[in-house]
Amino acid sequence: MLQKLYTDDSEITRVKSAKAARSQPPAPPPTRFPSQANTGNRNTRKRADKDNQEKFPNHQSPLVQGQEIRQSATQDSTSNSCPYDPFDLRLNVMKYTTPLRAKLLIFSVLYHPIKKTQHDWLLMKAKPLDDLLFELFSTCPTLEELEAKLYQTAQALEDADENTQAAGAIAQSMKRLYER
Repeated sequence: MLQKLYTDDSEITRVKSAKAARSQPPAPPPTRFPSQANTGNRNTRKRADKDNQEKFPNHQSPLVQGQEIRQSATQDSTSNSCPYDPFDLRLNVMKYTTPLRAKLLIFSVLYHPIKKTQHDWLLMKAKPLDDLLFELFSTCPTLEELEAKLYQTAQALEDADENTQAAGAIAQSMKRLYER
């Protein structure tokens, strides 16, 4: 009986598959965001948000908070103030000093004056320059405090002249962030 099934089957399987695929209607393309395709989900979410708003009138949903943050960021970027742009900041710093010297100085400002030990070098190298610049910006509330810390640390480290130049480059590059 099995023999008969295989011998009667004269068409190749690949040909049969192609014919079967042509005879069936094409499948609709998958939706990119399945939660948006299901309106029942959206209505349930709206109802839950409304219930929560009644229970907690002063609380905003994360969705609303995110929209407000995006709107304020868009308004900031369209106005004259400069939003924090890590690429642009890093590029400006690297015009006047090397990334390694900038990292060395910023690391010394934020944590402790770096010594020439393997442990300190590994700690410093593990931190990306972008993260160090952002942490420095977050730590120093004013441009004056930033400059004071940079120049004071630059004088305390070896190669004070080169570190002072790096301090000036970092301060000059970050100056526009404090003008907001």
